[in-house]
Amino acid sequence: MAKRCQADITEIVKNAFRDIVICLGGIFLLHRVSNDAIYSISNAVEEIYNATMKKLAKLNSADVKKAVENKKIDMHPAIEKLLEKIVRQKDG
Repeated sequence: MAKRCQADITEIVKNAFRDIVICLGGIFLLHRVSNDAIYSISNAVEEIYNATMKKLAKLNSADVKKAVENKKIDMHPAIEKLLEKIVRQKDG
């Protein structure tokens, strides 16, 4: 059961990153973002994705929720609001 839950979480995280990357691609196109900025952001997202997947492989589902809730970093208010919504949203 725990392995299935872990597989479900991994799939959800992969899908979320895919959706984020597609969204960023649209924003980059719409706002004609420079190639240098696109590469920098893409590389940063890839590093975050790789680190997230490595951490996820080591954690059980309860630990995943705790790690997300305890993350403290300075960020743009719009991003902070979005992350708070994601973390607070109940399953289901």
